[in-house]
Order: sequence, then C-alpha cells, then structure tokens
Amino acid sequence: MYTGDTKYDVIIIGCGIAGATLGYLLKKEGYKVLILEHRKYHGKSKLCSGILTKRSYDILKNLYDIKEFENYAIIGRFDSFTVKSVFTATIKDVDIKIANRKRLDIFLANKYVDSGGDILEECGLLEYDFKNKTVKAGMFTFYYDVLVGADGVVSQLRKILTGKYQEQYVSMQYFDKPKPYKMSFEFKKGLIGYYWYIATSTRTYVGCVDVKQYRLSIPEFKKYADNNKYTGEIFSGIRPTGKEIMLKSSKYKNIYFIGDAAGLTSPITGEGIFHALNSALMLNKAITEHLSYEKLMKSTIINIKKELLYKKKVYSFLHRTFYIMILSKKTLLSKVYNAKLKKMLNLD
Repeated sequence: MYTGDTKYDVIIIGCGIAGATLGYLLKKEGYKVLILEHRKYHGKSKLCSGILTKRSYDILKNLYDIKEFENYAIIGRFDSFTVKSVFTATIKDVDIKIANRKRLDIFLANKYVDSGGDILEECGLLEYDFKNKTVKAGMFTFYYDVLVGADGVVSQLRKILTGKYQEQYVSMQYFDKPKPYKMSFEFKKGLIGYYWYIATSTRTYVGCVDVKQYRLSIPEFKKYADNNKYTGEIFSGIRPTGKEIMLKSSKYKNIYFIGDAAGLTSPITGEGIFHALNSALMLNKAITEHLSYEKLMKSTIINIKKELLYKKKVYSFLHRTFYIMILSKKTLLSKVYNAKLKKMLNLD
C-alpha cells in the first residue's frame, strides 16, 4: 500500500494487467515504484472473456507460481473450439485456458503489493507537470524519473499528451448461467462483428466485437441476446484497433505506454491479455537494461500491422466461408489450413 514517500524511480498510472506486471518486475529489480489507480484495485471488473492463449500462459508461467495462479484464477480449459458460418468446422489440438478476469487482475495486483510496491487507490483526477516530472494526486505530489501510462484504451495521460483519444472498437458481452464446457465463434453474413460463446463451470460468456467499427449498438446486440433467450444485463466496453500505437511520448523521452494505453492489440483476435503482459516485459527490459523499448517491440508492431492488412480478408464473408469449407473436409489440405488458422490465432 502507500507508505508516504514522494520520490520514485517509476510511477505507473493504472493497476491492470500491464501496470501491475510492470510494477512487479521493476520491484524485483530493486526499483522504487508507485502505482496510481483511480479505482480500488480489488473492485475492478472488465468486459473480457479471459482467454489465455499459449503465449499469454507461458509468460504467466515464467513469472509466477503457476499452480497458485491456476487455483486462484483459471475457470476453464479447452482443447478445441468450433467456428460457425455457412460451414461449421472444429479446430482441434489447441490449449486455451479461461481466466476469471477480475481474479486475474487481483492476483497480479496482489503480487505487486506483496513485492513491496506502493499503490495509491482512488486517487482521483491526476495533474501532470512534465517539465518538473511530477504527478499531483489530491493533496499528494509525487516526483518520478520514468512515467508509464497503463491506464487503458481511454488513457487520460495519452490524451493530455496528444490532445485526443486513440481509435477504438466497441465490444459487448453478457454473462449466462454455467453450462457444459463449450467454446465457439460465430460469423454471419450481414453482421458487423463476430460473436463468441464460452461456457465454463462458473458462468457462460456470450459477447460480440464490432470488427468494422460501425459502432454496434446495445439494442442490436440485445436482439442477438433475445434470440438466445437471454433477458439479463448487457455490458459494453471498448478496445484498441491497433491502428494508433504509441509506445512513448515524442516530446518527453521518459514517458512510456503499455497495454491498451499504448494501443496494442491483435486486430483479428483481440488478445489484450498477451499484449498487456508482453509490453510490460519489454518495457521492464528496456528500463533495467537501458535498451530501446521501441526496438524491443519492433517484431510485435510488425505482426500487428500484418494482421491489420490481413483482417479484411479474414472478415470477408466469402473468404471466411472458403476457409471454413476447407477446414470442414477431412483431407491433407484441411490439416494445412487448420495449422494456418491456429497460427493466425496465436494458438500454437
């Protein structure tokens, strides 16, 4: 918790996955770290299906006691999922874990606090003086050497520096009762997004992302929910598009961004958890080893740009149908496309 200090090596804005992970890593290296969180970090809840692909899980396994993490946060495991369109195909031999997103955030935040990191919750509106390298939170004024924005897709720090918010997608989701384990993704002609259905032992996630940025409305998604005989509350949220990535301030060399605040995402699948963890890893390496954060993130940025170019094909109805038709045939060719799709979805 907050110990009353005012001078820090690194101040991180936001105690989500990215901020908590970076704080934990820096504390392990002996840095003096403060996280400023505008809410109570134990009370945060996110619109997120909690999918952990292999590369996300591998990072967590390398950083933490994975058994402790699994017992606390994992609520489902899948070795296959179904893609629905004109043709239906099952993608097999995958290893996908589902984490309760709220528990995931709490686990990572607790690890940061347990490592000795300071955190100030419910800190309210922050005031920045970039010239003198200070952040004011209410009656407190803090001094930093490095400032990191980990405050989400609508990062206030980023808006202050650039004058605008980054481009965003709309996502929606509702939670249904627990059902037999099943995972599927659904594409329909005429829809502006794709739908997911993930049933676990604790609850079922049903959601949609507006992949074409037509600003999907709640009534439109509610119509889909009504067709599935759901009458409960519908939640909405936003995520980055990947088109406006900002890793650091162009004016101030000691200000960086990670996770959603940096605009990092997988344009096809989302996969915000991986990008939060990976960018925290890379910035920690950049700070502790005096390396270029941008160079460390180069391959990630290249992959995001490739996915942006490929996305139109993936969400083209005819192209998608062709893929699923091939996947549905039990031939050697289907194995090739199965492998290609798994790679595209970062499942290997």
